[in-house]
Amino acid sequence: MSSIHPSDLNSQAVRKMWTSASSYIIPPVAAGVGFIPVSYGFIAKSAMQIQKSRPPINFEVFVAGCKAAPTVSAIVGSQIIAANCFADWIKSFTSDKTSINAKLAGAIITGAVSSPIFIIFQSQTVGISPMETIKSFRFNVPTFKKLGGATAIETTFLGGVLMGDFVGSKMEEYFGKTKAVAYGSTFMTGVFGSLLGHPFDTRMVCLIKNFSKPVFRECWRGAFFKAPAVGGFSVCYKIAKETLEGL
Repeated sequence: MSSIHPSDLNSQAVRKMWTSASSYIIPPVAAGVGFIPVSYGFIAKSAMQIQKSRPPINFEVFVAGCKAAPTVSAIVGSQIIAANCFADWIKSFTSDKTSINAKLAGAIITGAVSSPIFIIFQSQTVGISPMETIKSFRFNVPTFKKLGGATAIETTFLGGVLMGDFVGSKMEEYFGKTKAVAYGSTFMTGVFGSLLGHPFDTRMVCLIKNFSKPVFRECWRGAFFKAPAVGGFSVCYKIAKETLEGL
């Protein structure tokens, strides 16, 4: 009769612990890693929305992206975990067990719940401290507009990130199961989600900075820097997530 070596038991225990904890560890880590390569797009977007010149692409921008990565890791990672939890909860109450409707609903709920945190983060990108932003919250129309805009922005962003796998699986039915199809679909869903939410993004920045209401054309300032950045983030997030899940 063969015996089980103690080291095998330890290995199994570690593997079991990692499997249980990975769904809470991987999203924040992957989000932080995924943000750094595309951080310039977000920095350029914020500058253009407040009518400043785009910063040059240099080492300082890379350092700024690295500094912002832990914050992005905490916020976006928590949002993805929450959205998936809400989606699983919603599926338990419905006969429709497909992931698309539940994921969209999870993105909406998470976007609404996390909207105040997003406003604080967005304010930081245009030079306003978290404490100033918190003090500005009031039970009034401007605050409700900010919260509504933040909900729309985060819903479209999360929807774009979370729907990548679903869109990819549909695309694979037509074009075959390849990495190019998987990552291409992920990139395009991220871009599409970003473009949907960008007018709300610009409008909210104008509210934060007390600028005049932008006309429709002005609402797209920085969109074509942010959209590829979100698409790139979605791909980088997917690669980092798959790599960590394979450990």
